[in-house]
Amino acid sequence: MSGPKLSTPAKVELVAWSGDVSQLSARLGISEPILTARLKAIAQTQSGSRLVVTANPANIGPILAALVRRMNEGDRP
Repeated sequence: MSGPKLSTPAKVELVAWSGDVSQLSARLGISEPILTARLKAIAQTQSGSRLVVTANPANIGPILAALVRRMNEGDRP
């Protein structure tokens, strides 16, 4: 069975949090300096000011459900 040829896979980055450190620290219930120190300790080595932390969430369902809701927002009249 031959179908359409697949192109080279494109990289996709899902961001589960975007906001100020103060907002995230309040949500997690820890102080900003402790949060920043812990994030830097587990972050990938990156140059620049962007902090990237790679983690496998225990429950990806809510993240994917939010993505589907966001994508479907454009389908509404």
